[in-house]
Amino acid sequence: MGTTEPIQFTHQHTDLKDRFQDEAAAAEARRTTATQTADPYEELKRENTELRQYCRQMESRLETYATALHQLALEHAALSGRDAGAARVKALPRRRQPLP
Repeated sequence: MGTTEPIQFTHQHTDLKDRFQDEAAAAEARRTTATQTADPYEELKRENTELRQYCRQMESRLETYATALHQLALEHAALSGRDAGAARVKALPRRRQPLP
């Protein structure tokens, strides 16, 4: 067999090539738009979840510190001969928000 030239299909049917390129560009534009629309929202949801978890950890740590400070104030009052009521550390009231 001799060597044959490859068939230049796209050169013979430029209308098919143009249609394919138009459809591929449209599909890529739809995919890009869908990705850009979904990603920021999902990213915000993930960040919100992380921040809420971090806040819960900080609140827990803060309560631990407040308890320790209160205990230290009571011990200090007992050792210094002051009245225990004067040594009370009062927690400020705060509004708790429901967490998911």
